[in-house]
Amino acid sequence: MGRRDTGQRTVRVPARTDATGRLRGYVRLAALGDELAGVVPDGWAWLLAHAVGQDHDLSFHAAATPGSRVADVLRRQAFDAVAHRAHVVLLTVGGHDLRSADWDATAFRRDLLDACAALVRDGALLVLSRLPSAAGAAARVAAANAALDEAHLRFGGALLDLAAHPGTEDAEFWSVPGALPSELGHQALLDEVAELLGEHGLAVATDLRSDLRTPHHASPMTTVTDYGAGRGLPLRPDEER
Repeated sequence: MGRRDTGQRTVRVPARTDATGRLRGYVRLAALGDELAGVVPDGWAWLLAHAVGQDHDLSFHAAATPGSRVADVLRRQAFDAVAHRAHVVLLTVGGHDLRSADWDATAFRRDLLDACAALVRDGALLVLSRLPSAAGAAARVAAANAALDEAHLRFGGALLDLAAHPGTEDAEFWSVPGALPSELGHQALLDEVAELLGEHGLAVATDLRSDLRTPHHASPMTTVTDYGAGRGLPLRPDEER
């Protein structure tokens, strides 16, 4: 519940055979946007990175920062994710835009579509999040979600629908209503996004998720080498991809 049609893109990642003979994929994951993107300690994006890292080699780039707006994603965060060559991009943004005094629905839509176009250019799976009703005034939430719906239809990928998620109406879901999930909320979002990724070909170890408490296997950018050209990460933005 709280998910929408996930489009046709499939997560395709390089793989190697480990010492036990098991095929092990290499996933580059990026989390963009604001604090709702779950890059706080024990947040859903960190927990997701930890879970993905159980069965895959992982490079996780946590670019989301508290207070970010869609222009910040377009001008800074998207550039980093493209340089990171992310296979999966989690993008959760819009709350600070629609709560600002200078809210501009047209500018929000333009910047969102431009950012998404850059992020999927090299085939990344884009996971967008529709905003919950608690994020702000109803008319602004509706306009932001219309832009997110358009981005999803245009660029494919997955859509986490917080506007339809039953948990977002409960006080226990939030630490800051509409902006920052509680521990329970982070766990619920982890479960939802893990299911979405599974539908797109990236299996997440669901039996491990309920035991995760600290993202000790992930760092803001973990370097993994020896795939194909053997080049390490992070890449410089001007380096050939």
